Amino acid sequence: MRFSFPHGHAFPGGQVRVEDAEATEGMCVVEFGDGIAMIGEWHPDGMTSF
Repeated sequence: MRFSFPHGHAFPGGQVRVEDAEATEGMCVVEFGDGIAMIGEWHPDGMTSF
């Protein structure tokens, strides 16, 4: 799963692009508009941790 934010940070109401939305919970890549990318953990209850 990959989450791409067009801005340099995530904020309520902000846009996010989700790739591979059919994935089950587990590891994900989180990318921000300023070029920063990190590994996170995705859960089906909507919680993502970095």
